Amino acid sequence: MRFIQKMVITYTLLLLLTTHGIYTITASFAGQADSCSESDFSAEDYLSLAREKVAQNEFNEAAISYSCAIDLDSSIINAYLERGNVYIRLRQFEQALTDFDFVVKNQPDNPFGYMGQANVLFFIDDFTAGLEPINQALDIEPDNAALYILLGVVYREQNDFQAMIDHFSELINAYPDNAVAYAERGFAYEALGQQDRARADFEYAVELDPDVGALYVTTLTLPVFNPLDTENEGLEHFLDYPTRAIQLSPHLVEPYIIRGDLQLDMRNMPEALADFSQAAELDPQNTEAFYGIARVHYLSENYDDAVEAFTKVIELNSSDANAYYSRAFALTNSGQFDQAIADYTRTLALDPTYVNAYWGRGAVYNLTFNYDQAIAEFIQAIELDSQNSLYYFWLGDTYNKVQEYEKALEAYQHYLAIEGENSNPTVIDRIQQLQSLIR
Repeated sequence: MRFIQKMVITYTLLLLLTTHGIYTITASFAGQADSCSESDFSAEDYLSLAREKVAQNEFNEAAISYSCAIDLDSSIINAYLERGNVYIRLRQFEQALTDFDFVVKNQPDNPFGYMGQANVLFFIDDFTAGLEPINQALDIEPDNAALYILLGVVYREQNDFQAMIDHFSELINAYPDNAVAYAERGFAYEALGQQDRARADFEYAVELDPDVGALYVTTLTLPVFNPLDTENEGLEHFLDYPTRAIQLSPHLVEPYIIRGDLQLDMRNMPEALADFSQAAELDPQNTEAFYGIARVHYLSENYDDAVEAFTKVIELNSSDANAYYSRAFALTNSGQFDQAIADYTRTLALDPTYVNAYWGRGAVYNLTFNYDQAIAEFIQAIELDSQNSLYYFWLGDTYNKVQEYEKALEAYQHYLAIEGENSNPTVIDRIQQLQSLIR
């Protein structure tokens, strides 16, 4: 449920921006921005160009053009506001918040600066902090429907579905043609098990705006289903919903990703790959699509193809620690140990608390006979998470290889204490063997 809910929240926020799309800014940004003053364009020319790029979903170029306009005339408040919205699509949230903060500071009566702040805070899951700028914007513009939609998103995040129903019912009374309001209320009805009301709201949302309704169609009955639980049976039934969304709006990316996840859980690898690939074709800079492609290849033991897909994720978001870790895992399985070590190290540089990266790096050292380094990595992982039996298993294995049998026995016993009756029989055998050796 959390995967679906997060995706719908994200899509709701994107609907409040002027166009769709999720992109990552490129390294060419700084160089092009530096050359703006050499052009014959005026600030207004760059502003017009930026808006053309937004209309064409070319958000990298739009960000560059907005920056050029700002470099030439820093008093154009709309350039900051619009660039902030572009940064949201680029998932460059720190830069977006900086732009919206500038708008609020210089135009404190502009509700869109506060709305931008709230959007950023919601995207990074800081819903509590996001409430303040929404209320500030409502003080300025109390009839703004988009602001009330954002308030409803907070109720959803808090799982207060009855409050969602009450909230969006009031919004529908005031704005009877607002498709998002019907879809959000339908989501709340569905979460409370009121299927008929949910379906009626979803259907009407589709009538008002197929693009809005189509994504919410995928949520029908999904609150009682965990798409990441491979033990669920009858998953074929759930495929009907994203399939219907695709039929309604084949240009939307999200239904393909949702259906791809379902196909992957059913181990329908060709179908999953087709859905994720279609999502990537529709939005070549969508990291979720390439994550999906990588997962299909990894689970199919096509490790080189998995590495290629994870590399694409990293190209789109070079600060994604999980992407480096995932690629390292695929590199390890393909025998590219030096590259795997480099990726595990990069993971930890981005996120020193990413405990599994210590384990992963230790596993590579173990496999390449660098046992002292492996032991150090496993000990570091255990210091950060002493309840993960996997770390003790590998630590015991490594101590066993260097014939430090008492330490190996201690590590395996820790593993046994955590796993109990679920312990790997191999570990039980090794404990018995080590006990015999030590006597």
